Amino acid sequence: MRFIGTVIASGALTIAGLPVGAATFTPGEFVTYDQTDFGTNDRLDEPFNPQAAALLENNFDTVFAPFEDLLQVGVPGPAGYSLIFDSPDAVLAYLPAGGSPAPLTADLLDPLTSASGFFGGEVVDATLNVDFSNAGLLAHPAGVTFGNLVFQNLGSLVGTPFVTTIDPEIADLDGLPIHEVLSEANLVLGGIANPDGISAADFEAALYVADYAFKDGLLPVATFVDGEVFTPSSYLIAPALTSPAIPEPSTWAMMLLGFAGLGFVGYRSTRKAASIAA
Repeated sequence: MRFIGTVIASGALTIAGLPVGAATFTPGEFVTYDQTDFGTNDRLDEPFNPQAAALLENNFDTVFAPFEDLLQVGVPGPAGYSLIFDSPDAVLAYLPAGGSPAPLTADLLDPLTSASGFFGGEVVDATLNVDFSNAGLLAHPAGVTFGNLVFQNLGSLVGTPFVTTIDPEIADLDGLPIHEVLSEANLVLGGIANPDGISAADFEAALYVADYAFKDGLLPVATFVDGEVFTPSSYLIAPALTSPAIPEPSTWAMMLLGFAGLGFVGYRSTRKAASIAA
């Protein structure tokens, strides 16, 4: 993303947005790592963030044990394409990813690059943040994991100087939790077009906002090249806690994506109708 500076906020950030639930984040309340944190500095041949790298190295096999110790994103099986990583070192070698956002064009094992560009890296990064939060390895308040946080005001990103063009359809992701947006991003990554016209670039931007929102347990504030201030955590809000739902692990949802393509349109239409009725 095209920024010229980043300031780490040290105080609480009050958010004006959807009346979903809690509207204030404080430093340390949530912790995420971005692609660079989970990646390797090729020039120095060492991790960019030793703490994030150690977290990945020490817990990869445990978190992904239900999936034969594999981290897989995209659409598994003949319905689409996917990226598979069989070790933490493979993830560290892949991230941070670069290139224009696009669907995958082949199944890849332990890739260093892919046709998906930065988008593929964001899906991997978001999967790590969601699954490690679910496992209690990244800080979050009781009853609300990172994947439960809900997007808001994403339409305001349209026209901002992101590297890729963001379409108005990104606003359709408002009101959805991160884990659900991640599941839909996996479909697009695997080559299944989104029925609402939400592009790979739109999903890339939404997941970037989420992954960067609580970087290292702080509240980053970045500045676009045109001077506009960008606060990632302002595009998220905590859900109401009256009836907390157990989040579906992102990797389990991804394993089901190969069977979900045919019913995806009907599922999304039903979910939106139910949300409006409520």
